Amino acid sequence: MGVALACSLLGPLASACVFDLRERRIPNKLVAGMVLLWCVLNAAALTMACGSMDAWEAVGSGIAGALVLGGGSLVLAWGFERFTGRTSFGGGDVKLLFAMGLYLGVLGGLCCLLVACIAAVALAVVIPRTRFGRVPGSVPGQIPFAPALFAGALVCVLASSGVLG
Repeated sequence: MGVALACSLLGPLASACVFDLRERRIPNKLVAGMVLLWCVLNAAALTMACGSMDAWEAVGSGIAGALVLGGGSLVLAWGFERFTGRTSFGGGDVKLLFAMGLYLGVLGGLCCLLVACIAAVALAVVIPRTRFGRVPGSVPGQIPFAPALFAGALVCVLASSGVLG
């Protein structure tokens, strides 16, 4: 993943963390901006590479990642809510996963989700003991997932760049 793509993923994800911690929501404009930025960066890459197969493979991988992460989380969230009567992912988390799938592709996205689930367990212990555990208007026990997704994306970006070995 190039520096431009990494920054256009991690920057908005950091903003999503702040919104999710403070308000337990992720703004639609933030997610739409991530998707639009991905489209612009990939259109530029296709133009500069004269439509090379590598550029098209990156676009295909991103679209597949968005469908797997976004669609998969939507189906899982719907199924969980249908069978248990309790909420799991919020709609913002599903949309954020869709946008992240564009940047990370299927394998990177699944790696990110695995790391995010591990990070979410740690956050479930820590956040209720902080001021972020008591957000007015939020459901008691609701844990923001965007910080865990940021941790997962950061690990995947660092791993793909060779920083983590």
